[in-house]
Amino acid sequence: MQWLPEAITELEAAVIHSPYDDYYCVRLGMAYSQCGRGEDSVAIFHRAIRIQPNNASYHCLLADAYAELGYALRAALHYERAGDLDPYDKEYVRRMRLRNGLVE
Repeated sequence: MQWLPEAITELEAAVIHSPYDDYYCVRLGMAYSQCGRGEDSVAIFHRAIRIQPNNASYHCLLADAYAELGYALRAALHYERAGDLDPYDKEYVRRMRLRNGLVE
């Protein structure tokens, strides 16, 4: 993934130039996650959620980031929120909670 640091630089610039565009925030968070920058991914996913608070996918991404960092309770809260926002995602939320060792 030699391209990842360059992609992060480009995405960080995009977030600065388009601060209310959740698309760039989410892509940057995913890039941070891929290179092990969990705390940064949590922060930028929170920013995306401030822009689009009812986006279930964003809550799932944030929950995944929290789970990766070992914050099980915070992950569980956002998985639950995602399931509340999009009932069609309840099965995905259930699987992610199980995968991350969270009780139902």
